[in-house]
Amino acid sequence: MPGNAETDGIRAAQWQKFAASGSIYDYLDYRSTAPQGITTGKTMQINTMGLVLRAVRVGEADQILTVLTPGNGVLSASARGSLRLKNKLFSACGLFCYSEFAITLGRKTNFIDSAAVSKVFHGLSKTVEGTALAAYLSELTITLAPEPPESADCLRLLLNTLYMTAEQKRPLRQLKAIYEMRTMTQAGYMPGVLACDVCARYDGCDFYLDPVAGRLLCADCAAKEHRAPQPGPRCTVCAAAYLFGRGCQTVQLYPDRPKPAPPGPCVNSTWRLTWTISPKALNFCTVCWNNRAR
Repeated sequence: MPGNAETDGIRAAQWQKFAASGSIYDYLDYRSTAPQGITTGKTMQINTMGLVLRAVRVGEADQILTVLTPGNGVLSASARGSLRLKNKLFSACGLFCYSEFAITLGRKTNFIDSAAVSKVFHGLSKTVEGTALAAYLSELTITLAPEPPESADCLRLLLNTLYMTAEQKRPLRQLKAIYEMRTMTQAGYMPGVLACDVCARYDGCDFYLDPVAGRLLCADCAAKEHRAPQPGPRCTVCAAAYLFGRGCQTVQLYPDRPKPAPPGPCVNSTWRLTWTISPKALNFCTVCWNNRAR
């Protein structure tokens, strides 16, 4: 077995190879040689906390688990006999269980040697919606497959979200939106919303979010690049009333704020539904404008 100096030399050579080629496969070869635990023969054992994101039944009593760990990212490991009631892995290898695992990392397959349960989110099974949300968040995490050190932040965020879902601390729609935004931000997909992407203006006008390019544009730059909001079927208030199943005349939108100038006559062909930061950029039809303070 190579010593520490020889292993470091191999990793340095693989990193130089990746730096020269830029190939993802060379980077994966470099990552595969990272020291992560106790080496025994041709295998390596690690002790880590982890959250079970997916459990696939194999045979009569075995499972293939997908586990999110803080120091090793997303791992797939075989839990032999974990579906038997008397097996030591039974209680700790259930779906959405947060447990301490002893995992043997092999060349092709990883194996769970032992596991001790730390937290089980029993409240997730109280409603179909809560279970569905937890499954969706797990699939999203598996798809992003965060690597260390981002995996530790992702694990913390997912645990907090599952706790809030199980205890019904917040509405499920709100938790879903928060997790999506936070985890996509951690994965590097956060749009640039600090200032206008073209002129760097950050205050004093209306701003529009370009969701395709992931950037923010001020009103002037949006007009120059023809990115201004296009005509849509409803004004903002009518759309909100429609989504909540209420009549337009019953909607109240910021009645205590200074009233913006009315946009002009009510013509249904010129409604605009905009992405905006400032409430003053919301559009009104005549009916909504006349009933804005009711």
